[in-house]
Amino acid sequence: MNKHTENENNHSELNGEKDVFINGIHCKCKRGPRGPRGPRGPRGPRGATGPAGATGATGATGATGATGATGPGGLADFAYLASTVAQTIAGATEPGAQGGAVSFNYTVINGTAISFTAPSSININEPGFYNISWEVFPVQGNTAFALFFDPTGAPLPTLVPASNYGAGSGNQPYQGQVIVELTSTGVLTLNRIDATGNITLQNDVGGSGPAVISASIVIEKLA
Repeated sequence: MNKHTENENNHSELNGEKDVFINGIHCKCKRGPRGPRGPRGPRGPRGATGPAGATGATGATGATGATGATGPGGLADFAYLASTVAQTIAGATEPGAQGGAVSFNYTVINGTAISFTAPSSININEPGFYNISWEVFPVQGNTAFALFFDPTGAPLPTLVPASNYGAGSGNQPYQGQVIVELTSTGVLTLNRIDATGNITLQNDVGGSGPAVISASIVIEKLA
């Protein structure tokens, strides 16, 4: 056998000792101490993402939030007035002037902003914005009506702007409506503003039909 080959290959390990042949001489050598740990190698590539885990249990319900602010309230003050009878209304002395007032014999009133003094005076007890609509049922002829407001302490009532409506046929009801700011307390009325003499607001259809309302008005305090 080649001695060089023996020197490289003929050795074994037993109980921490190593058999070594050097120039044909057999000897046992003890294993030397472990060398120091080498430096950390570079980080390997990121592995593939594993499958998603199972969905966890639903958490406990959180505490109830604070109560929100109170929203705006609905209408608290309103009135409905109607006439169930026929009535004769005098005309104005000149077109646009204040003629005879419509009277009412049926009322539904809620709140304190509006009250009624028979037969025609609607009392506005609180200043504010008001939505007002009215309807009349005149006989044949040309007629016109408007709202008038008499503020407390004022010398004369004045026409409520944009509340004046009319018709040129008659024998059928027509209506008017307005939203107005009344800046003081006072009295509201529904009046003729045409100068064509007396007219009748009728409470039946065709003179022999069923009874109907001859006039009505709805008032709502908006703010």
